[in-house]
Amino acid sequence: MQKGFPATARDEILAAAKRLAAERPLDKINLTDVAKEAGVSWPTVRRYVGNKKQLRELLATEQTSSSPQLLDTRSRILASASRIFAQHGYAGATLDAIAADAGLTKGAVYWHFPSKSDLFLALMEQRMQSRLPALPEEVDRAFSSEDREAGIAELLASQLGYAQANPDWVRLYLEFITESREPEVQKLLGSTTYKNSQDMVNSLIRRLQDNGQIAADIDPFVLATFWAGMLDGLMLAWIANPQRVNPQSWSNQLARILWRGIQPGDR
Repeated sequence: MQKGFPATARDEILAAAKRLAAERPLDKINLTDVAKEAGVSWPTVRRYVGNKKQLRELLATEQTSSSPQLLDTRSRILASASRIFAQHGYAGATLDAIAADAGLTKGAVYWHFPSKSDLFLALMEQRMQSRLPALPEEVDRAFSSEDREAGIAELLASQLGYAQANPDWVRLYLEFITESREPEVQKLLGSTTYKNSQDMVNSLIRRLQDNGQIAADIDPFVLATFWAGMLDGLMLAWIANPQRVNPQSWSNQLARILWRGIQPGDR
């Protein structure tokens, strides 16, 4: 930002950008729109906010400011999104319905979340953040047990039990994953949040290998992917046939299968 730029013009440009952000997604706002809304020239807007990417970053910063009102609105949107997604599924849910449930305008939803997939990713992140902190302790307890097989069974029971206690979320998650052919969804699945969870699991596996608690000749990423795929597959089987499939009750048998496959060769 150039020093000496008139504060009144700067404030008006930012206010104009905020008004536009309340009506449309951030990626649909350009410098010309802001200039017209603010009643200034395009070069003036460019002088203050830089290029279109910098404009989005500025607005995103405003969105995530520490304003209690903004944070409360975001929480309301997430709570409503959770309800609407649960009622209608990922494909059937709309931002209009979420906005109505939250008692907000669609523009207010767009201010915080540029798209439905961004909103769902925020819910996914919220779920991950509530579960991931406990994972290292659960893994340590499982593999520090004298009976490793029983420890793995306890770990499985915990993870599968949480999933089975939240069937609506399991359905939504599986539905979202099946949309992964869409470029937007693929981009989100490669996001920092999702990658951080994978990195944590990889790190836990490497630590177990370094401690000689599991076989050292298995690629941590392969094992982490196998574990996640196994859990997803079990949940899919449970959703499809809940009368016959009860993954949590299978924890001991699953642990026996897993431990015999990953037990170090010298044990």
